[in-house]
Amino acid sequence: MWAIRHYTSTSTTPGRDGYSDATVFVGHPHPQTDRYIEVIVEIRPPRTVVVFHAMELTDKFRWMVQDGG
Repeated sequence: MWAIRHYTSTSTTPGRDGYSDATVFVGHPHPQTDRYIEVIVEIRPPRTVVVFHAMELTDKFRWMVQDGG
């Protein structure tokens, strides 16, 4: 939750297999670290957030922090 609320960068990625688009958040897992994680969620209005991916930052999303994260 910390990475989502205090993200360094965010991006939208297309959904697969008929699912709606997902939002990628890249940020620190807590305020006392320099490492990053990636969290991918589906936002379902009005107030539902489904987290379906969370892990250490991979090369696929590293571009999101290279310019100043």
